Amino acid sequence: MSPSLDRDHRAVRVAGGVLAALLISVVLANVLWPGPPSPAAAEPRMPPSQSPFPRFPLGPTLHAARIDANANLSMRLLMTSLQGIVNRAAVELYLDVPTGVAGNTSQTLSYLAARYNVTYDVMSAQAAIDAYIHRAAGVVVYDSSRPESIDVGTVLAAQQNAVLAGPDLAGWLFNRYALPTLFDYAERPDWTSLDAVGAYDRALRELYPHAYPYLLAILPPDRWAIRDYLVQTGTVVFYLTQGILASPMETAATVRILAAAPRGILILGWFNSPTLTEENSFVQMASAEGKFVVGVQDVPNLSVLTALGRNETHRQVSPTAPPPRVL
Repeated sequence: MSPSLDRDHRAVRVAGGVLAALLISVVLANVLWPGPPSPAAAEPRMPPSQSPFPRFPLGPTLHAARIDANANLSMRLLMTSLQGIVNRAAVELYLDVPTGVAGNTSQTLSYLAARYNVTYDVMSAQAAIDAYIHRAAGVVVYDSSRPESIDVGTVLAAQQNAVLAGPDLAGWLFNRYALPTLFDYAERPDWTSLDAVGAYDRALRELYPHAYPYLLAILPPDRWAIRDYLVQTGTVVFYLTQGILASPMETAATVRILAAAPRGILILGWFNSPTLTEENSFVQMASAEGKFVVGVQDVPNLSVLTALGRNETHRQVSPTAPPPRVL
């Protein structure tokens, strides 16, 4: 045998020995130092027989408050958070919103009256505030310069039985109704020192343990339509850029939030999609964590609609005459 062939054989034997040693070491490491269990075994899971939607009773009369078409974001957040607080005890406040939502809320109200025999009356937004604001323990004030404060404020409002509003309405609520400010984001250096990722991480640590576990929401801070339901149910909401425009820190923070929630739950809302990569990216991450995504970011009055129609179907009536024959 030539020296070169002998060297090649020795090299092959050495490589085989090294590979065998590596395989043995991996097996020993798995036996001696077992890693964490698989996500499916480690994470809690929503019971398959349980509905993720809490049931709230319908009150005797549904009061429809008309929202001005020119109402700013602060007023809309005030009204939706107030609606969420009111509808916890009994569903009795409906918002008739002329713009900025999916569907026609006036037509929906007429449909609910006809389909479910709902009794309703109509009032102004001001009359609704006068009637119900004292059900709130106070006001959570978001920071207009920090969009994430709206999402954090939504969760705080739910947990403190408070309404959410901007600084433009906080003084008015105190002067007119003696409603105290329970939390002012702009006056909290421990929050304002955090960027959006840091704020959502802190909310995950401190607020999520006290939230409703079987729903989660992703919602741009300027989207307000479903916040009545988020306050009513005490659901955590967050928003971070998704897809190709997301930074590694934002993607990692999204994964942390998804991983913290039980498998099998629903994620309400949606997200901005300027590059069309956002939907695919987030849905894949949510699916990997065992979550379902429901696009309802612009559907108003969820705190009312979820109290109606469960396990009910429309009854189809047979035609009085047979259809004409087709030749």
